Amino acid sequence: MDSKNKKTILVPWDFTPAAENALLHAVSLGKKFDNNVTLLHIADRGKSLSNNSKKIQETIAATNKLNELTRQYSEKCKICINSIVIEGSIFTTIADVASQLDVSLICMGTHGMKGMQKITGSWAMKVISSTDIPFYVVQAPPSKQDIKNIIFPVDENKETAEKLTWGKFLTTKLDASIRIVKQHFEGGTKVSSNMAFVNKYLKNHEIEFDIYEPPKTKNFIDSMISYASKKEPCMILIMVKRGINITDYIMGLDEQKLIFNQYKIPVMCINHGNKAK
Repeated sequence: MDSKNKKTILVPWDFTPAAENALLHAVSLGKKFDNNVTLLHIADRGKSLSNNSKKIQETIAATNKLNELTRQYSEKCKICINSIVIEGSIFTTIADVASQLDVSLICMGTHGMKGMQKITGSWAMKVISSTDIPFYVVQAPPSKQDIKNIIFPVDENKETAEKLTWGKFLTTKLDASIRIVKQHFEGGTKVSSNMAFVNKYLKNHEIEFDIYEPPKTKNFIDSMISYASKKEPCMILIMVKRGINITDYIMGLDEQKLIFNQYKIPVMCINHGNKAK
């Protein structure tokens, strides 16, 4: 397929090591998905560029620097990489740009949660929930080995089945297997129903999988992270909670704990209503 007609993986870019980690993951996934990669640098909207020659010069410099970096990585990685520089806010502009491009995935690097972010909410979670496009969140460079395991939690949430189309897509493109982590839930009729549905779907599509059920005395999220660390190189595939608010951030979201896991395992975050194509 001509590169102009391919989907693209969008990478928010701020010239930091975290952004470079995301770019390296995007390149790896782009080759597997047959996608291009697009770097997006957002100039702070709060520092108006109009009538401000210094800021205009800074933006021109950033654009030139990004164009050169794009050229270098395109040649080095043998993949089409484009770049965009635009004024805005990370909390809205990433979603706005993604809606205008044929974006399959947004690959974002993060340093994790620090300081007041634990109270006001991780900026990463705010950005992730701003669009229905999936996010691939990374804390470290990609492994030298290809991802072969997709960690797939099955719990009582009715949205569990929504991950299945992405699970199927990822196992096909990455030649990977599904590693189900089943939540123990007293009187867990919904968990059993979800598990039966997932089991049938995977068997019908001839997808290799196995099932791990952590001890009921252990925290489900902690157990999942520990299990995933033994299956590296892998990714964790999750659904993002609807209607995230300040109370969720204060109490602590399961998504946050997974995304910022101590083993720095990449996490694919699927927003509701998005199906792999």
